[in-house]
Order: sequence, then structure tokens, then C-alpha cells
Amino acid sequence: MGNEIQERWQEYERFKSVGEEYSALGRVAEIHSCLPKLPHKLKLEFGRRCRKVVLDSKVIESAKAGIREDEERIIRICSIGTKWHAEEFVLLITLQVQIDLLLRFLEDRGFTLRSKTNEECLQAIKHAARSTQNRRAFEHAASLAKRNWGLPIDHELLTA
Repeated sequence: MGNEIQERWQEYERFKSVGEEYSALGRVAEIHSCLPKLPHKLKLEFGRRCRKVVLDSKVIESAKAGIREDEERIIRICSIGTKWHAEEFVLLITLQVQIDLLLRFLEDRGFTLRSKTNEECLQAIKHAARSTQNRRAFEHAASLAKRNWGLPIDHELLTA
């Protein structure tokens, strides 16, 4: 798992270097969520790195804007249909999990971003997934998303 974590950190640095704050923070949030499952040495190293990530007003505003855009996208997608394909669920799951991981990371760093829309997004995805016509596609999508991540990320949408 060390290689996967290091690769995520390199992605963070690459996104950060080109000013893609929201994407960069997403990679740190993924790493941060895996810290409890890392071997001791990696946990210490990457825990320190995550704590050193600068969260100035520019970064926080970028996070707020990115979260808002992703939430709007989830709501828009969920509002235009009733039968879903696995690929559509993969997108919805990925967006929601990324938002939740980022919110958790920011909260652990002392920044609580409130969003009434976040719970609405999660419920819209769950509602679509409960439909008998969508259940199989959702379960397949959750499995694909979990495998594609390549990290031991815990989230209720990944446990279908």
C-alpha cells in the first residue's frame, strides 16, 4: 500500500503545482482517510505530511467551490432519470465519496464546511440504488469504484 499512498502524494504535488487546489486536496483527503490502516512508519510520515498541507483562505474557498460544483452535478444527474447504468453510478459514488473524504479531512484540520446539499446528494444516490431496477448496477458500480481507488477507503457507498 505504500506505493499507492506515495503515488497519491505525487498526484497531490502535481495538482498543487498547477494551481488545481480542489483536486490536490482530494488526493490528500484520500491519504488522510487511509492513515489508520497504514503501517506505523507510513502512518507517521503521511500523517505529518497531511498536517503540513497549507489550508489558507484561497485553498478553503477552492474547496467550497469544488464541493458545491460536485454537489450540483450529483443533484443534476440524479434528477434526470430513474434507470441507471453502472458507469453512471461509478461517477455518482466517486463524486460523493470524494466530497465526504474532503469534508472529513477539513474537519479534522479545524475547518467545518456545512452543506445542506451534501446529505441531499447522499440520499438521492441511495434512493436511486434502492430501486430494484438499479440495485445490480449500483452493487457492480460500488465494487468497481472500490477496486479503481486502489486504497482501503471506507464509505457507506462502497460497501454495497
